[in-house]
Amino acid sequence: MTTINQLPLLTTLTSGDQLVVWATGQGDSRRVPVATFTASVLASPALTGTVTLDGDTVSLGAADSGGTGFRLLRVPN
Repeated sequence: MTTINQLPLLTTLTSGDQLVVWATGQGDSRRVPVATFTASVLASPALTGTVTLDGDTVSLGAADSGGTGFRLLRVPN
């Protein structure tokens, strides 16, 4: 089985590229186009939360970057 580090590196995403996601309802991995993923993130204000990295907790949210895509933002705690 191939591990993530054995895959070729992609340095630029296009809307037709695909990401792997875990589909909880189906109990397996599925693929989603970057365009669909981006549209879902921007359409759902509920896609915010907190992440703990090396003991530091940060809040994350999504924002439109002027029609060129989206960015994850660190929100001050």
